Amino acid sequence: MIGYIKKHRELFILLLLLLILVIIPLSFLRLPSGHDYKYHMGRIYQISENIRHGKWFAPIYYEQLSGCGYASPVFYGDVFLHLPGALVTLGMSVEASLRIYIMLCLTATALVTYFCALKLTSEKLPALVTSVLYTFSSYLAIDFITRVALGEVQAFIFLPIAFTGLMSILTGDAKHWLLLPTGLCGVLISHTLSAACLAFFFLVIALFYIPELIKNKKRIALIALSAVIFFALSAFYVFPMLEQLSFGTLRLNDGTADTIWGTLARRAMPLYKTISDFNLTTANDPWIPNGIGLAIPLSVGVLIYLLIKKVRVSDKAVLCSTLAVIALFASSTLFPWNALQSILGKLQFPWRLLMFVTFFGAFGAGYTLKSLTKKQLVPVFAACLAAFSVFSYCVTAAPKLKTMINNEIRGVVLEENWHDSLGGAEYLPTGTPWGTMIKNGAVSYTNDTGIRKTLKTTRDFDVTTVSFTGTAADDAYIKIPLVMYKGYEARDQNGALRTLTCERGYVIADIAGLTDGVITVKYVGTAIRTVSQIVSMLTFIGIIIYLILRKTALKRCRRNSPPTADRVSGS
Repeated sequence: MIGYIKKHRELFILLLLLLILVIIPLSFLRLPSGHDYKYHMGRIYQISENIRHGKWFAPIYYEQLSGCGYASPVFYGDVFLHLPGALVTLGMSVEASLRIYIMLCLTATALVTYFCALKLTSEKLPALVTSVLYTFSSYLAIDFITRVALGEVQAFIFLPIAFTGLMSILTGDAKHWLLLPTGLCGVLISHTLSAACLAFFFLVIALFYIPELIKNKKRIALIALSAVIFFALSAFYVFPMLEQLSFGTLRLNDGTADTIWGTLARRAMPLYKTISDFNLTTANDPWIPNGIGLAIPLSVGVLIYLLIKKVRVSDKAVLCSTLAVIALFASSTLFPWNALQSILGKLQFPWRLLMFVTFFGAFGAGYTLKSLTKKQLVPVFAACLAAFSVFSYCVTAAPKLKTMINNEIRGVVLEENWHDSLGGAEYLPTGTPWGTMIKNGAVSYTNDTGIRKTLKTTRDFDVTTVSFTGTAADDAYIKIPLVMYKGYEARDQNGALRTLTCERGYVIADIAGLTDGVITVKYVGTAIRTVSQIVSMLTFIGIIIYLILRKTALKRCRRNSPPTADRVSGS
């Protein structure tokens, strides 16, 4: 046992840090309210309600907005959130399921990063340092304990996977090429903005390795194949989202979401604050996160020193560290955000790029560590990097941990109304009066005064029925208490389809000439959604079959290969 621990001591150190810094605190202390706390608590709750009614992976949160429904899953992937949602369905509290899920995400981030870095560097100590700098970073601490930004927390898991796949294609033997499309898909369905940023950085990396691509056409073919698999695997999310965006104007694409929290220039950070271990938000400025701390700057400084001394260093160390510095600069007020507001407004916060400073900085540190020629300095440098990173993590998490401890001592339990929390309400049609929807619930309206008093509205979770007595006028319509998205269908008591339109976000059903009518409205989806789901499912099955066949082929090759000297001697 002791020999096994010594052999894998780097992995056990990582697990020990996880236990002390993540698992133990979150096992006994409730999360405090954070920036996105209500929104993600609401998502988990709504998923649990969908599951309770047999609606797995539904595109609508049917009970949100007092039953009017909200298509958040179409624009903000929630596939992975079905795990905490299922726990809630089984009887766990929403808050407890959220804590367990965050623990699982951070554990997955640490282990995935370690093994990905191990594949890329082929050394355990650089892999450990990379995982520590990435997992126990200031920005990830901000994401899970201050902001409760669950989308970005999930995306942290998949960035190393996609990067490993890309580097395997560009600089390796391409054995792990499939990690590129699957990792990218994981990032996309976790957090769309992070996926868009990652695609840009990956384009820069690909351009850096253009000479290698030109020399080896197989690498180009694998990148093209990866793109096809990525779009096929993520089709269930990408194409229904694009379809809804083209259907009508939402707060997401009418400019509202771009400035709802302020302009990019206003939300950028002064450069010196981007590397501060402490939160330097002032009373007159918008909130900003803690800086990245000293670990990554130290790594970049050592790399520059090695270059000045003309020590041979990995081009990957230079590339990753350069991208980290560029991302750091872009998160600051020195970057010309005013000129880019109309193009990049969807980013909302330039300091989101600290996620990529952390990512590329961590891998740059791992590569730099491997480049050190004086091996006696490697453990010292590794210890300094890890210590600085853990310090930054602890300084960032400390204020919220103090609040959590005080709440536990005093028996404070947060009782916030997060059931109908919409965040910035970006996925509502422009002009939707969501406050009125929440207040009125299942109340319909008609322009026909002759039948208005006879209107009766009932709901059966995902089915809304409106009935009336009398004959509707030739221009009559009913405003049904549902948020209008493409895919809703209305039928009258005769089974005939009724025309649906949208007015200030409401579903409007034509009832012209209908007598003693009963209108039933239900979300049935679209052809694009159905086809996209089939494509993604077939692609997923195809990937599993490919992996099984490849593993079988490798086993067969090993059995048929000539025995080595060691195998012959039995040693």
